[in-house]
Amino acid sequence: MSQLWDALAKAKNCRWIELSHPLDNSSPYWSGIPDGSVELSKTVCGWAIAE
Repeated sequence: MSQLWDALAKAKNCRWIELSHPLDNSSPYWSGIPDGSVELSKTVCGWAIAE
């Protein structure tokens, strides 16, 4: 368990950069995802997507 605490201590010294972004049906995506999947996920999973 101490390895986990050691890793956490090291991670706290890192500089973290927020790279997330809102998704919608015009976002680039893997071509295997059917049209409307983002809207369906927003409805089913309750995603809070910024408009």
